[in-house]
Amino acid sequence: MNIKYISAVVFVVIISMIGLIILQIKWINDAFNLRKNTFDQSVYAALNESLSEYEKFATLSFFNTNNEYKLDYARQEKIYKLNDSNGNLNVLYNLEDTTSEFYKTITTELNMPKKLIDQIGQSEKERLQKHFKEFNDKWRNQARLLLYESICVDEKINADTLRNFIINSLESQNIKSKFKMTLLDGNTKGIIYTDYNSINKNIIDNSYKSRLFPESIFNNYAILLINFPDKNNDIFQKMYGPFAASFSFILLILLAFSFTIYIIFKQKKLSDMKTDFINNMTHELKTPVATIALASNMLRNEKIQESKEKLNKYAMMIKEENERLLNNIEKVLQAASLKKSKIKLKITNIDVHALLIEKIENIRLLLAENQGNVILNLNASYFHIEADKIHFMNIINNLIENSIKYKKENEMLVLKVSTNNIENGIQIHIEDNGIGMPKEVLDRIFEKFYRVPTGNIHNVKGFGLGLNYVKELTEGHLGKVTVESELGKGSIFTLTFPLTYLGSHSEI
Repeated sequence: MNIKYISAVVFVVIISMIGLIILQIKWINDAFNLRKNTFDQSVYAALNESLSEYEKFATLSFFNTNNEYKLDYARQEKIYKLNDSNGNLNVLYNLEDTTSEFYKTITTELNMPKKLIDQIGQSEKERLQKHFKEFNDKWRNQARLLLYESICVDEKINADTLRNFIINSLESQNIKSKFKMTLLDGNTKGIIYTDYNSINKNIIDNSYKSRLFPESIFNNYAILLINFPDKNNDIFQKMYGPFAASFSFILLILLAFSFTIYIIFKQKKLSDMKTDFINNMTHELKTPVATIALASNMLRNEKIQESKEKLNKYAMMIKEENERLLNNIEKVLQAASLKKSKIKLKITNIDVHALLIEKIENIRLLLAENQGNVILNLNASYFHIEADKIHFMNIINNLIENSIKYKKENEMLVLKVSTNNIENGIQIHIEDNGIGMPKEVLDRIFEKFYRVPTGNIHNVKGFGLGLNYVKELTEGHLGKVTVESELGKGSIFTLTFPLTYLGSHSEI
């Protein structure tokens, strides 16, 4: 797929994901605000209920616990029971002590004529008899309120009792959040009670406010402030399930999308590497075939046949190109075998130093042609290992050939091959002063078909299979390969093999 199409698809999906996330965040915000408004309404409903009940309770409690006022009230009223000639009961209700503070309060505040308080006339008897209970309760309640109104507001309040009323009302609204309470004098705004060490504007602004004793005749009331420090957290906890599910689905979609994009780009890279591999392979195979065809045609020439020297020259050319062709085919077959995990190791005891010396002797002529020199430092004390000789030599060949291929132009190649022992193993270091590699590609150079696309490397022919073969076969021997490289300064490949092969002698 063209990179433009991939980029377009990625762009569309990213825009869609951003839109989805924005809508989800908006939904969450709206849901939170709705919950918050519901919470606020429930709190105010609970406060209205609890304060109304507390006002009744406080009034009754005051009279029940204050004997002076209770006695003063009790001795003011008197009920006369009269029977008429027909046996009907007539009730006369009046107040006896017209000099008491209670009497003065009623006549002053309610502005009632004294004659209506001293004695209820005969014309009112039938109405009083009919509505006595309602009339009596009304006077009793009014009298209590009047007496209660004369008490300072802070004396009317019991904070613990008020708190219990509020808690019960909140629980009836399904609110169990912890709160802090503050009571202010309605007139002076002085603090009557608070759960805080100090009060500031932020606490006041973020509190639910309501009047305590709103029915006060003398405007003798208090302001109740209720603050829920953990309100937002409590609301979020109630929404945790939907929030968690929502974010989980978004996260899953993002992960799936990211994984899909990763796979698409990975497949794109693999496709590009395979295309490059096919192009390189076509060139690598066509060149020796064309050379062999050309040399074969030359051998058919009568003039060439008459010259033994020329015959040998073209025959040697055919042989070299044939070996080159076979070598390329072998690399492809090795890669196919590695992919199918069908390479079988034939484990024998091999002399690492002897094989390295043999290999170096075989390539000295090639090194000389490429303006190169080799330095051997074989320092390992234990250099016999259990390994597959053929694959071991192929590993060494690949690394040395890479050093030769990626040498600097117009500069002598210096190849250093050294060994040393580690615990139960041997290390082989192959170092060169070639063009090197940037650090960012070192993790990828062992991937199949991968070739470093920097410097002059793209001019060097190859399939991108050699280092992958090195890694797979080294690990197949239960060993390890690492690389250190710096662009422009060369590379160091380190092979680590165990002295004793402890794996299966079958397939890898």
